[in-house]
Amino acid sequence: MLLSSASILLPIFLGAFLFFWKPQRALVREIYVFAATVANSVLVFSAVALTVRSGAEATATTFVRFEDLLTLSLRLDAAGMIFASLVAFLWPIATLYAFEYMRHEGGENKFFSFFLMSYGVVIGIAFAEDFLTLYIFYEMMTLSTLPLVTHAMTKEASFAGRKYLIYSFSGAAVVFILLVFLMQYGVSLNFTPGGVLDMAKVAGNETVLRSIFVAAFFGFGVKAAVFPFHGWLPDASVAPTPVTALLHAVAVVKSGVFAIMRLIYFGFGVDFLRGSWAQYVCMLAAAVSIVYGSARAVRSPHFKRRLAFSTVGNLSYIVFAFTLMTPLGMSAGLTHMVYHALIKITLFFCAGSVLIQTNREYTYELGGLGLKMKLTFAVYVLAACGLMGLPPLGGFVGKWAIGTAALAEGSAPALFGACALLFSAVLSVLYLVPIAVSAFFPRSDVPAEKLGDIRDPGFFISFTLVLLSVVGVGAALISPRLTALFALAAQGM
Repeated sequence: MLLSSASILLPIFLGAFLFFWKPQRALVREIYVFAATVANSVLVFSAVALTVRSGAEATATTFVRFEDLLTLSLRLDAAGMIFASLVAFLWPIATLYAFEYMRHEGGENKFFSFFLMSYGVVIGIAFAEDFLTLYIFYEMMTLSTLPLVTHAMTKEASFAGRKYLIYSFSGAAVVFILLVFLMQYGVSLNFTPGGVLDMAKVAGNETVLRSIFVAAFFGFGVKAAVFPFHGWLPDASVAPTPVTALLHAVAVVKSGVFAIMRLIYFGFGVDFLRGSWAQYVCMLAAAVSIVYGSARAVRSPHFKRRLAFSTVGNLSYIVFAFTLMTPLGMSAGLTHMVYHALIKITLFFCAGSVLIQTNREYTYELGGLGLKMKLTFAVYVLAACGLMGLPPLGGFVGKWAIGTAALAEGSAPALFGACALLFSAVLSVLYLVPIAVSAFFPRSDVPAEKLGDIRDPGFFISFTLVLLSVVGVGAALISPRLTALFALAAQGM
């Protein structure tokens, strides 16, 4: 467990050191940040590899014991290793992208300081052994990402930061109540397949415990942007694109859905929840969020906000899969979590590429840009096809898995959710395709000379776009192996 502990502490300490060091030369700072990021990813993958090689979960390491049920401790299990591996793969790529992007934003020392610290905090969420440790890192994530959201310190950024803080702390307050009830009615706070509830204590209090579950679902659902607690996410798109890409693809929102998965499968347990009103409330909330997010994406003319509302819908695909409360549903949720992360970070990188090269933020301003920024919009088209669910790309794999799991579950709310998936797929065509059509086939009143000397961005951004495209297609082509891995994780192996 030394490697997993180091993978949390290293970026936190190195990020804090950068905040006070403040190197004056950009090259020095970039070498320092990239070396720290890559080294930490190596630590994460090494910890995962050692655990997999041993054929069992890593032994838990307890750092602080407050009392018998309250500890700060780490342990690697299958679900945590999948989430941590996803983070460790995408964070160095986002760092490379950020080097070029942040030259246009300024304030790089402060930005990369919190960027590094956030990396360690998210790994802490992935490697947490129990609900208290998860809660502590969950709160730390809000504090470490807040300066990234408000980086520009404009009126809009400050408003988005306040909203993010209020939403996040309100959700965390509800989660704190969860901890109290789990201590009262559970045998421990450790993540346990099948749940931690003591049924002898639960007897006669089922309605209360299910009510607490629903409250905690929406508490964690704040980070996962479950309707109606999604409002902070579109506003947070004012942050620099490397931040919004990680917020929407990996760090904050995926931590939210990961926590919901922990709550269902490792906290209350599916045997206690399946078939109850609490399950159906959460399933319907996810289905409504799917349709709402996709519908708002169609109506939003702002490029990044359109992608943000798309995130609301696609995150709820994952949440819906987890609320099916079956091994097939958990496997489908993990599948879409990975593929959506690869697709959505690529789409946000495309939007950021357009922003720094043209300073254009709205979809109606993109006419003809595909003829000037060929690489950027070629990557956009590929990623958009993936998000729409065109086979054999990753979005199709994830949506097919979720739809299959919903039909297998068979309840009325599950079938309603499956219909929401189909309707959302149609809406995704409406909010993604017009951008590509306008970019490559502009109206006749958009002459080429009006576009000026616009071109694709420099090496770092172009390289990350190509790399993510290759990885996204490659991951789709090996989907049978990946989905088999996620199925094993869903079985607790």
